Amino acid sequence: GYYAQAFSIALLPATAVAPIVARVSIATYAEVQHNRVLLERAFAITNFFLVRLIVPASIFVAFESKDIVRVFLSSNWGAVAEPLTALTGLVLTVPLFENAKMILGSTLKLTQISVVRGLQLLLLVILIWLFQSGGILYIALAVSLVNVLGYIGLMIYLKRIVRTRWRENFVPPLVIGTIVALIVGIVIGPPLSNLLPPAVGIEVPIARLII
Repeated sequence: GYYAQAFSIALLPATAVAPIVARVSIATYAEVQHNRVLLERAFAITNFFLVRLIVPASIFVAFESKDIVRVFLSSNWGAVAEPLTALTGLVLTVPLFENAKMILGSTLKLTQISVVRGLQLLLLVILIWLFQSGGILYIALAVSLVNVLGYIGLMIYLKRIVRTRWRENFVPPLVIGTIVALIVGIVIGPPLSNLLPPAVGIEVPIARLII
């Protein structure tokens, strides 16, 4: 269905960076887990690069979802654009959550991971029940919200172990990513759209979400 296609596209950035998190991060964190200075430095470096990859990708998905759908699918899948935009929070937080989770895994704080995941699942069930009348757009928004809140909660807990450096990590890529997305949308987007098949039934997702 439309949601399944949107979900698959939304996970592409996470799939691309998964080897970094799965093979490099946890091994590094486990090696330096008893040295807080080195552990904090390793986390900061990994997070630094992940944020600078994922934040611009998330902004691009939010602003250019209709063209992304036409590139990966076709104009016949126009209804995928709106839930894809709503899944921007998922695009942003899945790789970052996995990286943060590796800190807890490497220090054997497995109970905390289970608690966060359990609370996320409970909140998701509640939100889906509340938003079910809104269709797949609101379900996608619920998924994004749950992932964003889960990541924030995990990072708040991680403050006991490492410095999170919110401003240093997120402000520069957020500003740069927004500028790049605007340039793509205003300068590159129109000519590119003319080269792609007509977008049957595609609305501008950002406009509908704001309205």
